[in-house]
Amino acid sequence: MATTQRCVYIATLGAQPQVVTLALDRLLARGEPIDEVLVVHLSLDEPCYRTALARVAQAFANEQYAGRHIRYRPLAIRAGSLAHAALRSEGAVQHALDTLQVLLRQLKEANVRIHLCVAGGHSLLGMLALTAAMLYFDHSDAIWHLASSAEVCRQSAAGAQMHLPLTADVQLVRIPLEPWGHLFPLLRTPPNASCASSTVQRRANHDAQNGTRCAHVLARLTERQREVLAALVAGLTIQEISAQLCIVISTVHAHKKQIFAECAIAWELDATTRADAHWLRETFAPHMDLE
Repeated sequence: MATTQRCVYIATLGAQPQVVTLALDRLLARGEPIDEVLVVHLSLDEPCYRTALARVAQAFANEQYAGRHIRYRPLAIRAGSLAHAALRSEGAVQHALDTLQVLLRQLKEANVRIHLCVAGGHSLLGMLALTAAMLYFDHSDAIWHLASSAEVCRQSAAGAQMHLPLTADVQLVRIPLEPWGHLFPLLRTPPNASCASSTVQRRANHDAQNGTRCAHVLARLTERQREVLAALVAGLTIQEISAQLCIVISTVHAHKKQIFAECAIAWELDATTRADAHWLRETFAPHMDLE
């Protein structure tokens, strides 16, 4: 007997709790069978975050929302037992990314369909959610932005109005995203629990960071540039790539230059550090399917 696939809605939260419910109302109106809502937030030591989360929690009293049963679960970005108040260091950013990756990995391992709204909260938190989604989403999942007029934003600010008619000037805009982790499973971060020692853990973290950066670069390249990158990683020379892809050598060099430029951004390489073909092979080979 077939079972119904679960459907979860995830939202990032800042000081504007109405973003969570306005987006959810419109997803439900589309007929999405959402049965659980997860709200990702920073430390509640910030009064505005504490107030916002309380407003959202009120909307799910007794796990009832709009006349249906929907489980509500808040999720803080933590370092150990302490929740981060801001994303102002590389450590805090990594903890946030780890939290989101673990969450999405667990949901997808449980065959859950996910709707992610990145319109609320710290902009960097939304960016990290997109990064995690790029690794763990498949084509059944969706990412949304909530677009509202200036007047709607003014009227509903800080949760003054948690619900608005579907005819109001509020639109859900789907964000296109290629699920690179679904296409290239090696890009996905292995579970931390599989690490047998701190040395292996550090290596796994390094590999995961490289995988994320590789995914960023792949997402920014054109299809032809990805073909050139794959050929370089496979060890082909410029002349061989030219012949294989039926493009002139100068075009190969132009694509290679753009690939290196994207890598320099992703890895924050300084002017004295040059990414060459050998570096490309070592860096991308573990994270690309070259078959």
